[in-house]
Amino acid sequence: TIMISVFGLILNQVTRQQLAQSNLTSDPDIMNKLVNPQTAKNLPTDLLQPLREILHQGLWGIYLAGALLVVAALLLNQLLKADAK
Repeated sequence: TIMISVFGLILNQVTRQQLAQSNLTSDPDIMNKLVNPQTAKNLPTDLLQPLREILHQGLWGIYLAGALLVVAALLLNQLLKADAK
């Protein structure tokens, strides 16, 4: 559950930063509207692709953090195995 919180923080930070840089909209709830199919169909079509790219970058950050965590866990596991022998 801790990592889910960390992943959420990463996603929020990346999307907040990308939205601020892009100046697409002033709506703070725009990403929630994008991921909800009922509200996404009401978004302006010229915003959909840039918002999807921002969401993609946020998910990429989560996957990168997860991959780094797995590599760190594998290295730590190997080091602890070597010390136990």
